[in-house]
Amino acid sequence: MKKLFQPFILAIGMLVGLSNCIEIHPIAPNELAARGSQSASSGSCQQTPPIEQNIVGTWYAKSTYKSVGSVRSGTISFGTNGTITDVNSIFENTISSGPVLSKVYQFAENSWGQSGQYIQIRWNSEIGHQMTPFVIMSNACNEIIIGLNGSPNEQKIVLTRQ
Repeated sequence: MKKLFQPFILAIGMLVGLSNCIEIHPIAPNELAARGSQSASSGSCQQTPPIEQNIVGTWYAKSTYKSVGSVRSGTISFGTNGTITDVNSIFENTISSGPVLSKVYQFAENSWGQSGQYIQIRWNSEIGHQMTPFVIMSNACNEIIIGLNGSPNEQKIVLTRQ
């Protein structure tokens, strides 16, 4: 009797187990970041992600320099690996050590003795680099505003999600 009952119990167990299976598909970090930016850009952003996640993606940027009356605008992209693609020169393309070869960013809680959260932009040239902190003035799902450290209203960059 024990031999007859075991296959029956095994069959029932398999049916119950198979009907309750959940298929799991891991998401790569870059796909997760892309999904996050899509949800924010589609207007379904319920809660603003931390700036480190929110900034990843492509933005329309408008940079204003009050003292010289200069305005720059164009598209800029922030990569998950800290790279910046800035074909419209929102951030300068020439520094004192020569033409800029690459631009990268990182975040800091305290910059040059100032409190608050900052994004630091680093310009790399053939013979050196320059780093400038920008204070994060606001971080919303579809708009980020940063300002030059020390005088954020003098130079302000408004990023609007594409």
